[in-house]
Amino acid sequence: MLRSQASKHKHICTELTTFFSLLATKDRKTKICSTAFLFRQYLRFNQPASFGGTYVTIRLLMIHSANNQLSQSTQMKQQVIVNILGTDKLGILSIISACVNDGNCNILDSRHAIYGRDFSLSMIVEGSHAAITKLEMQLSSLCVEHDLLSMMKRTSGHAKQNLEQLINLEFVGADAVGIIQRVTTFLTERQVSVSALRQKTYNDKSTNTEHVKCKMVLSATRQLDLADFDSELKTLMCSLGLHGKVTHNEIKEENEHIESW
Repeated sequence: MLRSQASKHKHICTELTTFFSLLATKDRKTKICSTAFLFRQYLRFNQPASFGGTYVTIRLLMIHSANNQLSQSTQMKQQVIVNILGTDKLGILSIISACVNDGNCNILDSRHAIYGRDFSLSMIVEGSHAAITKLEMQLSSLCVEHDLLSMMKRTSGHAKQNLEQLINLEFVGADAVGIIQRVTTFLTERQVSVSALRQKTYNDKSTNTEHVKCKMVLSATRQLDLADFDSELKTLMCSLGLHGKVTHNEIKEENEHIESW
């Protein structure tokens, strides 16, 4: 009997050591999952009274800590990316924004565009865990009611990127298959990221041919040699029969350089 109690006591000490080490970790997700696991372990323990009041007190403290961790996780601000497509009609944006407002959520950023008779809406919405969960259900019902397509995905908070150079690229020319693919491949090979892109095609009445116009916001680190980048980009654009300009400036300094071709 004494050996059995000693074994259980050793098990408790080991468990407590693990528990307090988990509380010290900076990984909130690990804290929540681990404290919840200890709570489940508590429910499986059948003889808490055998070690007296001290054991019961420690166990209750562990459960209380686990509940606090879970409570904090639900109170943290969460974000969801929302994409909605459908037939454009008067007041549809007002209806969608009212749904977000009624759910006690906040629109951090949004993009809206009209394509023919349809519209596209992309936005990132922030709110509490309960508010975001409620919004996901309400938006789904709203989209069914108005015959809209929707896609939602939870995401993490915005983080400031460690970027030192921003590049604005604009070009226009005769449209052809593979232009965007050639340009984006060129950027990827040089570790340059596309932060924003807007492209449209139009009919050039003077030549009665389809033309493409594109604007990009690019981001790069200081390791990128801008002189070489400009020269190589100009060569690529000329080979594709495009003309435009590239503007870049260092974020930490008030410098700006414009190159046209």
